[in-house]
Amino acid sequence: MPRASFNKDIDAIIVNTMKIFHHRSDCFDIISKKIPDRNKRQIVFRWRNTLDPRLCGDSLTLQEKNFIDNEIFVYLNCNKIINWRKIIENVERHFGRRHGDRKLKYYWFKVKKYQREITGVAKEPMFAPAFNNNPFKMHPIF
Repeated sequence: MPRASFNKDIDAIIVNTMKIFHHRSDCFDIISKKIPDRNKRQIVFRWRNTLDPRLCGDSLTLQEKNFIDNEIFVYLNCNKIINWRKIIENVERHFGRRHGDRKLKYYWFKVKKYQREITGVAKEPMFAPAFNNNPFKMHPIF
């Protein structure tokens, strides 16, 4: 049976509990105990993308998009995993506006999809060694 979506009552419990326990590292554990049909991950996602009062409801500006692109390219050039939390903090520090995880990730994956459509590359090419016309072929001994 699918779970019901978040409603105003559940949102109110999350917001009120965060007002009291936001300074604690286990605040989402406390909330998940108050709402038995939700797990910690779901509550964190709801808070970070919808309920946090610091979130900016406006769409990303062109300057923010350029900043995000540059931050992500630094991670990609260093072959590191993209740290979305760090990028969100940097955007907030530089522009004074906080955006949710989902907004930044949707923007970036939309950019990647557009780049794939333009280049015609469906996916990252897999490594497949070519052994044709290789001068170092192994010859059987017998």
